[in-house]
Amino acid sequence: MPTRILVIEKSESLREWLVSLFTQAGFTTADASRYQDAQSAMASFRPDLIIMDATLPDKDGFEACAELRRSLSIPIILVGERGSRQSWPKAVESGADFFLIKPFVCDEALVARVRAILRRYRKGGNSRYEKSGAGVPSE
Repeated sequence: MPTRILVIEKSESLREWLVSLFTQAGFTTADASRYQDAQSAMASFRPDLIIMDATLPDKDGFEACAELRRSLSIPIILVGERGSRQSWPKAVESGADFFLIKPFVCDEALVARVRAILRRYRKGGNSRYEKSGAGVPSE
C-alpha cells in the first residue's frame, strides 16, 4: 500500500504543487485548505505523514501540530514564511519533525527529506507503520 501524505495548505497553488509532486513520486495524497477540513479527512484517509501550513486560516499551525502530536504518532512537517527566528524552535516545541521555509523550489530535496523522515519513523519501531504495512515509495 502506498504511503499516504495529507497536505494542509492555505495557498491553492502551493497545495496543488505539493500534491502533484508527491503523487508523481509514488505517494497517495489528499489535501485540505483548512484545519477543520483536514480533521474530517484524517479519519478516512489515515495519513502516514502530514505537511501543514503554519498559518492556516482557521487555526494556528503550531497549535494544530501540538494538538495532532497528542493523538498521532506520525511525522508532521510544518511549512512557514521566512522571517521569524522563533519559527524553528516553535515548530520543534509544537512537535513538528521538520520546519520548511517558503518559498522552496527543490522538488527532489523535498521528496528525499520526506522519505528520510518516513524511514526514521519506520526504523524507530513506530507501530503505526508496522500495523498498516505502509511502505515508502522507492525512487
